[in-house]
Amino acid sequence: MVVGANSKIEFFGLPKGNEMVTSANLEGEQEVLALINEERIRLGMTPLEWDEDLARAARYHAYDLATQDYFDHQSYDRSGGKLVEVGGTFDRIKKFYSASFVNSENIAAGNESPKATYEQWFNSPGHYDNMFNKSSKKVGLGVFYDENSSYGSYWVFCTAH
Repeated sequence: MVVGANSKIEFFGLPKGNEMVTSANLEGEQEVLALINEERIRLGMTPLEWDEDLARAARYHAYDLATQDYFDHQSYDRSGGKLVEVGGTFDRIKKFYSASFVNSENIAAGNESPKATYEQWFNSPGHYDNMFNKSSKKVGLGVFYDENSSYGSYWVFCTAH
């Protein structure tokens, strides 16, 4: 199943791993990656390599955050108007990516530009550590917009060894 940036909700919660959310801002995803890799190189680190499965996991979570209108690393469904947790961060990511150990996830909301998202993560110690973890080799990013959600834009970053 493929869902575009302006599609109505067709799935939510813990994925099966075959869901395909198209990028709402492919250039923005690549711009965030370029900013991260520029700093990794400046620090003497290996640049992160794009992984499409991690990107699918990131895009799925950005979609879920926007369409279900929540902001959390865990995955939720709505039941009777309330959020019910259905799975953890790595449970969700591993549905899409099973090649190696999943390292981390950053999420951001409300940022209108890739640079603002990068700077938010850069200035947060935990998010910074995730972006510049020496053991991280692979990365995927996802962006989804929903004007009817609390924050409008949702950005997700996932890494693996």
